[in-house]
Amino acid sequence: MFLIAVIIGFLLSKLWTYMVSSSNGPSLSETSSSSENTIIINNKQGQTREPVVMQTASLDEKIGPNTRLILEKKFEDCKHTVRRESELPVEMINLTYDELKEQYSDWTIKDFSEDKVTLYRLASGLCGEHFIIEDENGVVVVYRLDEDYNKILYEVTDIYTEFLPEQDIERLEDGIYVYTVSDLNSELENLE
Repeated sequence: MFLIAVIIGFLLSKLWTYMVSSSNGPSLSETSSSSENTIIINNKQGQTREPVVMQTASLDEKIGPNTRLILEKKFEDCKHTVRRESELPVEMINLTYDELKEQYSDWTIKDFSEDKVTLYRLASGLCGEHFIIEDENGVVVVYRLDEDYNKILYEVTDIYTEFLPEQDIERLEDGIYVYTVSDLNSELENLE
């Protein structure tokens, strides 16, 4: 008896749905664009009325918690571009392209997707990959030059200048400028 009541209820609901949809009431159809949906209402004679535009959920791409953040800086003084992957700040999560552009207006957005965001800007000074090798009290010492050309102690080597050829000693007096750690290591190997 219960099963028959369920079946009859199901059939009545289907019949009701069919009757309502085939009646002379309006029908709805949808067309979508990138950030809003347009709902077109047809009257009982099938004539289209003026479209009604309704704001719906945005389909814009957003930054997710697993999005990679790449920061690129081109330094004006040395003309080098440094590209580094950085930790994504929590406040960047769920930002759209336009929101990111507004909040980080001092950066240019080079790439924007759910997988990767690349931000670019010009910076003054040096890129931080410049070194100077000098003689200090008979020992070869390496300084890294920061953005403002300040010398920051990078390494005190175990190379003594008293054992170096005269031309290397003269070069150390003026300071040997190198770019990148690999060039620095190569220059230190030559001094040993």
